Parts: sequence; C-alpha cells; structure tokens
Amino acid sequence: MSGTGWLWGVIGWASLPIMAVTAGILVWRKLHREFPLFFCFLIATEVVGLLRFAAQFGSRRTYFYTYWICDLVVDLVSLLSIYELFLLRLFPRFYETRA
Repeated sequence: MSGTGWLWGVIGWASLPIMAVTAGILVWRKLHREFPLFFCFLIATEVVGLLRFAAQFGSRRTYFYTYWICDLVVDLVSLLSIYELFLLRLFPRFYETRA
C-alpha cells in the first residue's frame, strides 16, 4: 500500500469493532430485547463485514459474489431495522387519523 493507503484501510474497516462494541453495549444493558431487529442488524452487519474482510484475500470473483450477496442480506435486514426503529418506536400511531 502507499504511504496513506494503510490509514484509509484502517478507517474503512474501523466500523467492525465499533459495531461489535455497540452490540455488546446493547447486550450489557439488556436493550437487545427491546430492539431485536436493530440488534439483528448489528450482528448481520458484523458478520457481513467479517466475510467481506476474509473475501478480499481471495480472488476477485470470490469478493464480487461475496460483496453483492452480502449486500442483499444487509439491505433486507436494514429495512427491518428501519421499520422497527421508526414506525414502531418513533411514530407508533403514524397511520391513525383523528376522528
């Protein structure tokens, strides 16, 4: 890598330990029961990040398929997490109208 290439590599992969700490805090404070879909999102994103990190050392084709299949999984789990956090927690009666 070039002079600052390693720095950008560290910055790019820094989200993995940060998300692991966030998931650990949720378990420690027992909030994973209150936000189960968000917790699943954190775990799924962590697993996907580790898979992508491992796949980068393989062939380009391996990384290509790993990246896009994992991206589909993360997209689905993130939609469920957004549903939980916004529609169920932030706006619980958004769909109701006043009579």
